[in-house]
Parts: sequence; structure tokens; C-alpha cells
Amino acid sequence: MNGHELTTRAEYHVENHINACLTKDATTIKLLSPDPATGLMWDMHTLHSTIFFREQWEEVTGQPFEDTIQYNNMCFNLCDTDKRAKQLRNDSKPCTFKLAYGGFPDSHKGGSITQEIFDRYHTELYPGVTQFREDYVIPTSKEQGYLHLNWGLKLYSSNPKADLLSLNNANFQGYSDLTLISATKFRSLYLADGNPHNIIGLNIIHDALYYELDDTLEAIQWVNNNLIASMIPDFLKDQTVHLRAECDFGYSQSTLQTLRNNASIEDINDMLSKLRA
Repeated sequence: MNGHELTTRAEYHVENHINACLTKDATTIKLLSPDPATGLMWDMHTLHSTIFFREQWEEVTGQPFEDTIQYNNMCFNLCDTDKRAKQLRNDSKPCTFKLAYGGFPDSHKGGSITQEIFDRYHTELYPGVTQFREDYVIPTSKEQGYLHLNWGLKLYSSNPKADLLSLNNANFQGYSDLTLISATKFRSLYLADGNPHNIIGLNIIHDALYYELDDTLEAIQWVNNNLIASMIPDFLKDQTVHLRAECDFGYSQSTLQTLRNNASIEDINDMLSKLRA
């Protein structure tokens, strides 16, 4: 070892990508793909907020809502300078997290989800996700008594109505095995090479891998190139959205910096110099 060990975290939002591939939902695909005309990425929380609280945003911006990357980008940037815009974006997050996992209107109990927000989420934002649940998950689980999941797994239920949340989410969450497969492939790769960069696997979670490595330019480039390549191969026929992943490097979790895919030695040197400063 060089006396200085670097930590890397390779992360991808695998559940969102699986959701897009299985449901073919237009909004989910849009959020995971660069805008074809501008190359910009949509900000999910800003999009949700401008749908949930459309009228308030129109007051803040002085413009009618537009489902365009330009409007999304304008509202996102406005959060840096306008307190009301920032608050509206933050207020959308509890609604998003609850609704994504089957939440229902709860404002009558002091919660954040009104009937209007619930309807806008399912009919305006994610109609494809709603259709997947209503046209596939519910009738299929009732008819068969089970759902056929990834890798040949079957999830049985004697009460699909009561188990709907688990039945629906299992379609997407089961693919976290892709992370385990990536870790196995990457381990075989660096061990076959003799592990010259002293890579040590630290942790595997649902959609991220953690490693320790030497803090050399060569080690960082090797890991950045080969770890990402191990994580993003297609896994479905005619895959709708292709997996994307990025590596963060740092001497601790608080100092992690994102390194773009296939970064040059010059880019890596710049990042390493900042980390050592």
C-alpha cells in the first residue's frame, strides 16, 4: 500500500431503470435519459413539484406550466435564489417518497398527500406505472395466485389485494441482484489481474458498491473504467433504458467527488489534487 487508501462508491439507480424497462412509462424514461435536443437531464423533484403545486409555481415564475426541459431547468435554477421555489421543491419530496411505495391521500390525517396530488402523480406523471399495476400486477396475481419475477422467482399470495404493495414492488426490487452480479464480475476481474491496485470490497447495498483502493492515478482510472463496465451491460431483450453508473472517490464519505465515465488521466489528476489539498 502507499499509505493512503482511497474509497470509491459506484452507484446507479437500478430500481428506477428496472421500473422504466418493465412499465415503459414515458416520464420514468424521460427522467433517466438526457434530453435529445439539449443534452440536459431532468430534475425529478422539480418536475414533481411543478406538477403537484402547478398553480403556486405559475405564481412564482409568472409563466404557465410547460412540460419542457427548459421550464424544468428554469425552475430548478430558481431554487437557488427564490425561497418559495426552494420550499415548493422540498415540499414535493415527502409526497414523492410515499407515493412511489404505494401511499394514499393522507392530508386528512395531517400528511402531505392530498387527493389532487395523488391523482396528478398517477394520471399525469406516471400513467404507465399505474397501468402496469392495474392491468398486470392486480389481475395476474388474482388469476394465478402468484407473480413470475426475475431469475425465475415466483411470489405467491393468497390475498393479492392486501399484498398489493409487496407484489407490485417485488417486480422492480428483485433486480437488485444485478448489483451482486456486478460485484462478482468486478472481483473476478481485479483478482485475475493480480490485484495490483490493492482493491478491497467494503460493502454492497441495493444500488451501490463500495471499495478501497490505492490513491494512484492508475488505480483510479482502472477502477473507474472497469467497475462501471461491470455494472451497465443490458440484461433484457430490447431493453428500453440502458443502465448508467458513476464512481465517486474520496478519503472519506464526506469528501467523495464524482468522476465522469472514462475520465482521462488529466481529469483524474485534477480530482486527486483537490482531494489531497
